[in-house]
Amino acid sequence: MSDLEILEELFHPEARILVENYHGKGRATLVEPSCPESQVTIYGLPLNSIILKVDLFDAPRKVFRNQRGECKRADYAIIAPHTNITIIVHLEIKSSTELKRERIRQLKGALCFMEFCRAVGREFWDEKLFLNRVRHRFVSFTYTSAAKRMTVIPPETKIHDRPDQPLCISGTQTVQFKNIA
Repeated sequence: MSDLEILEELFHPEARILVENYHGKGRATLVEPSCPESQVTIYGLPLNSIILKVDLFDAPRKVFRNQRGECKRADYAIIAPHTNITIIVHLEIKSSTELKRERIRQLKGALCFMEFCRAVGREFWDEKLFLNRVRHRFVSFTYTSAAKRMTVIPPETKIHDRPDQPLCISGTQTVQFKNIA
C-alpha cells in the first residue's frame, strides 16, 4: 500500500479537511479553531493531499506532566505527495502574535503526532517503510483576521524544516502551497 492509502484508512473523516478542486489544483481553507474569523486559504495543493486537524488528537495530560509543552499541538498538517517523497507541512494559525516559544512548542507537538502516526502505520499495517521518505516543513501564520494588513513573507534564507525555525508569515489570508512547501 502507498503511504497515502494507509493514511486514508487511518484517519477518521472528521479529523480531515477536504481539498476542493479549484481550476485543476487543490484549495483548502484552514480556520484557527479558537478564532473562526482567523483563517488561511491555501491554493495549489495536490488534489490527493490529506489535511489533518492535528489539535483534535487529545493531549496526553494524564501521562505527561507538560512541563516543557509536550502536550501542545499545532492546528493542521498537510500531507502531500511530491515526486518520490511526501511533504508534510505543519501549520499553526494565530489571529495575532503569540510568544514564539509557544508556537514552536505547538509545531514540535505536531511533529511528535506525525511520528506517532508513522509508528502506527509501520506496526498495524506492517509497512516498515511507511512515511520513510518525508520532508517536514513548519509554518506559522499570524495576524490572519479579516482586517487588511500588509503581507509579510520573509526572504528565503533557509529551509523551514525544523519546528524551532518555522517560516513565519504575517498579515495574509491566502498563500500558494509551493511557497510553504
